[in-house]
Amino acid sequence: MNQISENGLHFIAAWESFQGQPYNDGYGYITIGYGTRFYPNGTRVTLTDPSISQQTALTYLQHDLQNVINWINENIKCELTQNQFDAICSFFYNVGFGSFIRNNPNTWNALSSCNLSQFADDMLLFNHVNGVISNGLTNRRQAEHKLFNL
Repeated sequence: MNQISENGLHFIAAWESFQGQPYNDGYGYITIGYGTRFYPNGTRVTLTDPSISQQTALTYLQHDLQNVINWINENIKCELTQNQFDAICSFFYNVGFGSFIRNNPNTWNALSSCNLSQFADDMLLFNHVNGVISNGLTNRRQAEHKLFNL
């Protein structure tokens, strides 16, 4: 079973950016740390929760990533390098997998059929917010693509 590496964890944390105070992420979700919406005990993050440290946020991120890791291990049967696995974890932590599979069958088919070079190239297309190209997402997808191909 694949696991995220320490480098992969810090790669994702760098893109998510740390927020020690709870905040509204702009999509209606209250988050803390590196995008945590639920604490490890299952309690939802609220705006009145106390601040957390970066180390606590990394622990929460690692916990949050476990759902992504499990899903990847259950649904992707390709042999992946550590860098490929870390890049896919970053991608799905950001994009999510439910709507991705429903709305992007060609990209999902590339990944599920182990056409890894096609999937890596397709990742670059996921750089829009409400139909508009986002420079931040463009940069993240390019970094994930580079990591995937190392």
